[in-house]
Amino acid sequence: MLDTTVIRRAAVRAVAALLLVLAGPAVAARADRVLLHDGRILEGKVTETATEVEVRLRHGVVRVPRSDVARIERMATREEELATRLDALDRADEAALVDLAGWCQSHGFTDEGRELAALARKLERARLDAELAARRKAAAPDDADALRDVARWCRDHGFTGDAVDLETRAAAAALDRRVADAERRGGADGLVARAGTLETEERDREERRRAVRRVLERAVHLEVDHAEARRRLGQVHFRGKWVTRTERGRVLEAEHARTQRSKGLVPWKRSWVTPSEQLRLEEEERKAEHRESVREQERRAADAAARRAEADATAARRVAERETAERDRVCAERDRARAEAERLEQERRLLEAERVRAEADARRIEEDRQRAAEREALERVALLARLRGDLAAVKAAREGYEGEKRAIECAPAPSDATERALREARIKSLKRQIDAAQRTERELADAVRRAEALCR
Repeated sequence: MLDTTVIRRAAVRAVAALLLVLAGPAVAARADRVLLHDGRILEGKVTETATEVEVRLRHGVVRVPRSDVARIERMATREEELATRLDALDRADEAALVDLAGWCQSHGFTDEGRELAALARKLERARLDAELAARRKAAAPDDADALRDVARWCRDHGFTGDAVDLETRAAAAALDRRVADAERRGGADGLVARAGTLETEERDREERRRAVRRVLERAVHLEVDHAEARRRLGQVHFRGKWVTRTERGRVLEAEHARTQRSKGLVPWKRSWVTPSEQLRLEEEERKAEHRESVREQERRAADAAARRAEADATAARRVAERETAERDRVCAERDRARAEAERLEQERRLLEAERVRAEADARRIEEDRQRAAEREALERVALLARLRGDLAAVKAAREGYEGEKRAIECAPAPSDATERALREARIKSLKRQIDAAQRTERELADAVRRAEALCR
């Protein structure tokens, strides 16, 4: 009977191996290491008792007899190492936060890694905000180059809105500088010339329009009656002052309306007519609208009739299509039924032929089985006869060995020492041969009994 301790140890080793496979990388993330005498290593939280060592894995617990343990290496768990790292962490150190977040992600602490990464991003954002404020403060509002540098820095660091604002301010500062240069060199004429240059520059259309208008308004501020600047601003000189063409049109239109009303005329659409003409025109318009309404109703009635006729034609076509499809389906079903009947008839013939072949095979197999049984019976009889002959031969040989041994033992002992030694050796040899013959005789007797049982 096997020792129960050996069986229990083997079962513990099998369970430990299975848990090691199931645990995978998660088990490797544990800390305490138990080195067994057979070379295996278990890693997890270890608890020791007087007779065994318990290793708590993520997927279960393994208990190992203390006699199977070579040594135990105590180390901190991943959770304990994380707690130590968090205690030593300077939460104002952005680089340390990023490093610890990466360590957490690589060791399975996903939530902690995300929190630390978010804190690092928050610190980075605060640092960049402070740096942006310092850069904006250091850049003078009229220094276009400095504003562009800050705008480039903003784009490189993801401050798109600030970059657009700074680029707009830089463009405005550069424009102000060019406008001031043009004003200093040529006054209002220089500003107008500068506006012409701006109109040819490659920039956004709306931005270009605003810049040109700003320069022209500056020229008008310097020289109120500068005709070219006023013209480009869309203004005309009207009755001693500069107004837009729209304003001039409104004034002239108001004066024309007052003149026409003074003549007793009233407005009718884009013209002026007498009140009687207005009534006549309104009546004609009502009649025209009535005729158009009648024509629209007739057109709608005709369209509705056409749609009804088209719907009826479509319905009739669909009925015809359904009838055709139904006829086709019935024909197809009939063809399929005919084909299925032919297939079933062919299968029936094949099955009948297969049945005939199977019956022939069965008869042939039965004949073969009978012949094999007859051969087996003959072979068993022959084997039984051969075993009986061998048993008789072995029995005769044993009796011969026993007779020779009795003859040697009954003979007087020789006086010569060498002859006595030869006599004892021969007796021992005969004993061995007798024992071997007895064993063979027993085996042959068993074989004979089995063969007789088979023959019966």
